[in-house]
Amino acid sequence: MDGTLLNEKKKISFLTKKYLQKLQKQGCMIVLASGRPKRELKRYYDELKLTSPLVCLNGSYCYSPFDKDFPEYEFTFDRNIAIEITEELLNKGAIDNAFCENNSCVWLYKKDPDLINFFWNYTQDERMIFGPFGQTLDKNPAAMLVESKRGGHEKEIEETVKKFPELNVRFWFNGHYSELYFNGSSKAATLEKIAKFYKFKKEQIIAFGDQHNDIEMLEWAGIGIAMKNASEELKEHADLVTKKDNNHNGIYHSLKRIVK
Repeated sequence: MDGTLLNEKKKISFLTKKYLQKLQKQGCMIVLASGRPKRELKRYYDELKLTSPLVCLNGSYCYSPFDKDFPEYEFTFDRNIAIEITEELLNKGAIDNAFCENNSCVWLYKKDPDLINFFWNYTQDERMIFGPFGQTLDKNPAAMLVESKRGGHEKEIEETVKKFPELNVRFWFNGHYSELYFNGSSKAATLEKIAKFYKFKKEQIIAFGDQHNDIEMLEWAGIGIAMKNASEELKEHADLVTKKDNNHNGIYHSLKRIVK
C-alpha cells in the first residue's frame, strides 16, 4: 500500500481507482496485500469497492468480506517467544520499545505518544494495552516489531533472533524499527492460497511492491513489478520496474500497457 498503491498523501489517485474498478468489472481480481492490519486496510478496500479476499499483516491474516466460502486464514506465533525476545533486547540496551498486534488488539510495551497517535487513528474500537509483555500479552500475536535505540543495534537484534531458527527479521526506516516474522509466513504464501482457491494460474498473476517485504511476492508472481520509487534491493527481484512512481500513477500506467 504505502509507496505502491498509495501516494505520499496516503491516498489512492482517482485515475488508478477508476481503472482498478474497471478491471474488476471485466473479471480481474484485485487483491490488497499489505503489512497493515485489517482495521487499516478495510477502508481502502471499501473505497475501491472490492469483492476479493484481503491479505493483512504481511500474509499472517487473510479473509474475504464477501465470499463466505473462502476459508479465513490466520498465522500467529507463541506469545512466549515475543516475551523472551523483548526482555533480552531490553536487557542488552538494544531497543527502547516493542509492540505486538493482531486484528483486534495492539500491545505496547511502553507508552509512546507517537505510536499511540499512529495506532489510535485506526483503533478507536479496538483494544490497546500497555505494559511488559509478560504481564499483558494474553494472546499469541500475529505481528511483532521492536523500536531500536538510536545508533543502530542491528547486530544485537539479529543475534537474538538467530536463537529461533524459524524466525527472521527485516529492518525498516534505517534500522529504527525491526519486524520479526516467521518462515513460511509471507504475502506470497497467502496469495498462493487465494490463487489455488479461485484456480488462478501463476502466469495470470501480476504483483506490485516497493519494499523488502514484497520480495517473495514479486518472485512468486507471473509478473513481479517494482515501483520506480522502490528500494534497490527489491528491484533486483523484479521482472519490471514502473516508469512512474507512486505519486504519478505508476500502477495505472504499467497495468494499461500489460493488460492491453
